[in-house]
Amino acid sequence: MPPSTPPPQPQQPKYTPGNQGSATVSEYVENYATTLPFVHPWILRDVKSHQTCKFDSMLKAFLARCSPEEADFDLDDLLKSCLDVVIPLCNEDKQLRAYLTDYCKPVRLEKERYEPFVKLCNYALDVLGSKEVPKLRHSDTTNEMDRIIFHVSDSSTISCPHGQRKPDVLLVPLSAAVASAPEEHQSDPWIEVIMETAIKSPQKAFSWESTLLPVEFKLAKHSLKSPPKSYEVKEPKVVPPIPTPSDGLSDSTIATCSTDLTNGASASVAGTSEATSTSRRSTRSKGIASRTSNKSKISSERASNGGQDRRSTRLREKATASGSQHSAGTGSKRHAESATTESSGKRQKIEEPPVRLHVNPQAALYGAEILSHSPFLASAMAMVIIDSELHFWWYDRQGTIQTHGLDFIEDLPHFLVLLLALQRLPPEGWGKVDTLESPVRIGGQYGEMEIKLGEPLVKHWGIQGRATNILQVDATSYPPRIPSKLKEQLQNQGMVGKLLWVQSKRVLESEILREIPIRMHDMNLSQEDRATVEGHIPDMIASKIFPEYGTRKIRKDLGIAVEDIESRVLILGVSPAQAHNRVRGR
Repeated sequence: MPPSTPPPQPQQPKYTPGNQGSATVSEYVENYATTLPFVHPWILRDVKSHQTCKFDSMLKAFLARCSPEEADFDLDDLLKSCLDVVIPLCNEDKQLRAYLTDYCKPVRLEKERYEPFVKLCNYALDVLGSKEVPKLRHSDTTNEMDRIIFHVSDSSTISCPHGQRKPDVLLVPLSAAVASAPEEHQSDPWIEVIMETAIKSPQKAFSWESTLLPVEFKLAKHSLKSPPKSYEVKEPKVVPPIPTPSDGLSDSTIATCSTDLTNGASASVAGTSEATSTSRRSTRSKGIASRTSNKSKISSERASNGGQDRRSTRLREKATASGSQHSAGTGSKRHAESATTESSGKRQKIEEPPVRLHVNPQAALYGAEILSHSPFLASAMAMVIIDSELHFWWYDRQGTIQTHGLDFIEDLPHFLVLLLALQRLPPEGWGKVDTLESPVRIGGQYGEMEIKLGEPLVKHWGIQGRATNILQVDATSYPPRIPSKLKEQLQNQGMVGKLLWVQSKRVLESEILREIPIRMHDMNLSQEDRATVEGHIPDMIASKIFPEYGTRKIRKDLGIAVEDIESRVLILGVSPAQAHNRVRGR
């Protein structure tokens, strides 16, 4: 018999779904200074819900973005053409192989791998810049300052209004590298700047605005196998994605590495499963014992205080006295400042241990910072390297994507093709929404107008979600049918733009606002009730959808199945500034 209840039909979303992950805390970030203990659970959710793809799929997607739009080509053939170009370099360029061999040498500390990696990549970028690949755009060498280079950033803190970060290595434009170099090197030829200053921490810290790609390292093996004697075109070895611990903190493998270094061990710790599980059990036992001990102390404290929680009172008093002094750390992966709370009398100090994030949420923090420092960015990227295994991360408003790994020692040709593609990516390939940086034609109920977006008034922090930004708007032309009274109001008070990423199947805000007067008319409201309601309805002058920047395209290119209801598109709405006065006052 057929089922008595018909299957549920998919419905078009007519409301804004609740935020998830880092989007949940966006509006509270400045109050809490994005200390790691506060933000890492939210970033962790973005990372743990990531999608995966093959490394070759991401590589082909980059190559497609490096090709002229009118070009007709097969991506498999294009990838093969690029591999044919780099194979001679892999086998015949002695300097390239020397840098690769240097990277494989035994090391004691993670930071000892930064310099050989930067030298390898920058030398390869220099050589690849002159290579021509059919159906691939040329490397833009007309202006040397537009070149991209890798630069050590470790020990240099990138500050922002709500926190500090310390990435290991950054991919930046040459102009940014020259600006961060000592003054005596700023007039040197660019190749000298690259080779002499890029391998050291910059004298002037980089900014997130100039960062194209952060690279995060992790040390698991102190020595690596030497490079193969020769390379040939072959399918890359399948390396599974990096799993993220449930708590998002550095796993015990890294801790075991540090212990081995202290004891002078130089062997790899990659296969120490027994030591790893023992360390985890020990850590878990210590945590349980610590929590049990703390609960006993708190219970005794409450009993001696008539059942009241003195700790809560003390923390409330401290919060009242110090305002919003909640920053307990720098955001560094190495050391988050110990938060110390101290009360009057003889109570002891309570210190929080430093937070050491796992490499995946650590890289995601950098992605969130890049996205948050410009409302005109659709996506960000990061690279995670564990010894010689490279994993690429993609961050956009729909979520995060991690590629399978690539061993760039065993498979140098695919790594060089990746550098070749990054070198030729156009601005939109780096996630830039160039359309919004110039005057925009936008239409509405009064006709078309032209506007110029200005400085952000309210910024968004995070990766996933609507990522609403409020910006100043200057009109270069007004709609032809706009009422004279409204036009005068806009000229006197100004306008604001609301830039956000909404689900592609969601009913648009402009349509909802147009529907409200019709519903009000059907309800036969009294004059008083009508006046009350109208005072709460924003007047949207114009709006526009930018489907070309939707999140669905990259997933389609990577072979990732995605429902229409999950994908997001960029929308811009323009309203009178008066409706935004309360937000600006906040």
